[in-house]
Amino acid sequence: MQKKTVFILQDTNEKCIELENGMFEEGICSHLVYAELGMPNKAIEIQNAILAKYPDNPNVYFVAACMYCKLQNYDIALDYLETCLSKGYNLKLAMVDPDMQELRHLERYETIINRF
Repeated sequence: MQKKTVFILQDTNEKCIELENGMFEEGICSHLVYAELGMPNKAIEIQNAILAKYPDNPNVYFVAACMYCKLQNYDIALDYLETCLSKGYNLKLAMVDPDMQELRHLERYETIINRF
């Protein structure tokens, strides 16, 4: 399947991302890109829409945890990590994902991981 998402980054102060339909289904997570670009409000807006569309998908909650790590909001990231694991996300994948690096030294992270 061809990717339907195109990212356009301009060298000016204006950062532009063009997003087309199908981005989540193909594993392209635009909200992570917005978080990387320093656009937290847009990242959160997209993440909330994805959560509303896929409320039972553990992958969505894991990606939310990753996004909040990128935004350095570790308490919310841990909330989403706990939720994704409770919904069946693969613990081993969560433990090695590089986006979770900033959480690994936190006591609550250990508590959550040990629970699952």
